[in-house]
Amino acid sequence: MKIFSFIIIFLSLAVFSQAQITSETASGRERSEPLPQSILETLAKQRIEYEKKEFDELKERAREASDICDELKTSFTKHKKLTSNELARLKDLEKLIKKLRKDLGASGSSDVEEMAKPVSKKAAMERLFAEIELFDQEIQKVSRYAISVSAIDISNRILLVIGYLRS
Repeated sequence: MKIFSFIIIFLSLAVFSQAQITSETASGRERSEPLPQSILETLAKQRIEYEKKEFDELKERAREASDICDELKTSFTKHKKLTSNELARLKDLEKLIKKLRKDLGASGSSDVEEMAKPVSKKAAMERLFAEIELFDQEIQKVSRYAISVSAIDISNRILLVIGYLRS
C-alpha cells in the first residue's frame, strides 16, 4: 500500500510540475516578467551596430554604383556606343540602384514624373553620369537617421534613364 501511495503522489507531482512549466517560457521565467536591463542594453547595442553596418553598406553600394558609372563613361567615350559588355554593366547598375532605392525606404514602382526623353544615347549617358554623381553625393552626406527623399527621387530618375538606354 505504501508503494501505491508513493506512486500516486509521484504522478500527481509530475502532473502539477508539468502544468507549471507550460505556463512559463522555455527558460522557466513567467512571460509577463520583463527582461533584465543588461539584456535590454545588449540588444540595443546590437541593433545600433547592425544599423551602422547596414548604413555603411548602403554608402559602399552607392560608391560601387559610381564606380560602375565611371567604367561606363570611360568605355562609352572610347567606343561612342553601348557594347554588349556595357549593356550588361548597365543592367548591373540598374539592379544596384533598385537595391539602394529599396534600402532608402522607397516602396513600389518609381513614382516620378515623365522626364523629357533624351535626344540621343550620348545625351542619355551624360544625364546618367550627372545623376549618378548627384546620387552618390546625396548618399554620402545623408545621416543614417533620416530618409533622403531627394536620393529616392534621383534614383527614380536614374532608373528612367537606364530604361531608356536599355530599350
